[in-house]
Amino acid sequence: MTIIVPSPAHVPNETPAVSQEELVTAAAGATAPARGLQEEKKVTESAATAKTKVAFRAPVTEDGPAVWNLVENTPGLDSNSVYYYTLWFRDFADGSLIATVDDEIVGFLTGYRRPDEPHTYFVWQTAASPRHGIPFLGVKLFQAAADQQVAAGARYVEATVSAENKSIIMVLKQFAKKHNASIETRVLFPSSLFPDSHHDEVLYRIGPLSAD
Repeated sequence: MTIIVPSPAHVPNETPAVSQEELVTAAAGATAPARGLQEEKKVTESAATAKTKVAFRAPVTEDGPAVWNLVENTPGLDSNSVYYYTLWFRDFADGSLIATVDDEIVGFLTGYRRPDEPHTYFVWQTAASPRHGIPFLGVKLFQAAADQQVAAGARYVEATVSAENKSIIMVLKQFAKKHNASIETRVLFPSSLFPDSHHDEVLYRIGPLSAD
């Protein structure tokens, strides 16, 4: 899972609230957690930043190149082709989100409902650009996407995380606490499956969840 979040010392006690206008109407549908979640640079919110308005929307195929470019310029994220993101946004837009400022893409999240378990939403990759200095944007993307999927009937949210990534683990625990849900963990993919130097992919499964 790839969410850019602050270091543990700077993660708030509660996940930052996302306004209703930021949420995108989503049908039941698509995505897998975040691979390679990473720390978001701590940014002091200036008066100018406070006026920055972020909009969340569903992706379209035309977003593929811009998202690919964001991934390529985010250290530590798994690299995929432009075609990959373009195809993903055609087939799995319902489980994904785009964050924009003045129509510029500043963040994204990809996810999907698992075909074998359609009540389970998997968050695969998400990242946010530090260019506009928007605090906790990666966390807000995760919260918005997960909350809208729960509202659309998802009962579980999943993501895979490195055991060393304390920041995202804290975010997942806060999400579970917010929904009064339990967390199950296990190694989904051991490092031995990967040809390069890769950590174990530890699955975090949160649920059961309810929209109430």
